[in-house]
Amino acid sequence: MSTQFTLIKQQLASDSAQVYLGPHNNRDWKVIAEAPPAYEVNLGDRQLQVRQGFGDQSTIVLLKGTFHGITKSSAVIEGYNGQASAKRRSKLKVVWSFVDFSSNEFSWHLSKWGFSWDLRDVNDRKVAEFATKKKSNHLMGVMTVYDDSLPESSLMLALLTCTLIYNSMFACNMPVVAPVVVT
Repeated sequence: MSTQFTLIKQQLASDSAQVYLGPHNNRDWKVIAEAPPAYEVNLGDRQLQVRQGFGDQSTIVLLKGTFHGITKSSAVIEGYNGQASAKRRSKLKVVWSFVDFSSNEFSWHLSKWGFSWDLRDVNDRKVAEFATKKKSNHLMGVMTVYDDSLPESSLMLALLTCTLIYNSMFACNMPVVAPVVVT
């Protein structure tokens, strides 16, 4: 049995994602977006947060953390009465790994073509998969979780790091460079 989540960008110029239960496609995104998301992944300049619920009403912060390093290549994350960590596996790759609140290690592995990636545990067992067909205006992709015993805390870390990979691959907030005028 597997569980699927659809990640959507409500605002195109944002690094954040709203997470809905079930698989959805690009045509559905407006209909889905009218319902409240199950979770929201918020990524700021140095801060990160995963919340259950949406908006100001009945929102529960599940994870909160801080990015470290000049390139934000690692993060310390608090939640679920503990501390976890996430890091980019190398300077040249957009692939992230994390150690959950029970000290279990997970890492994402990109496909050859880059439009899907697998989450694997320390025993190289496929725990989840994220797939995106191409860069869409709003639909980021669908994450399928294959391990029903995956704790909610690890699922939240998977949603967080999956969003980080997507943002790195599709560079949603590219810096604006002013034109140079030579006189």
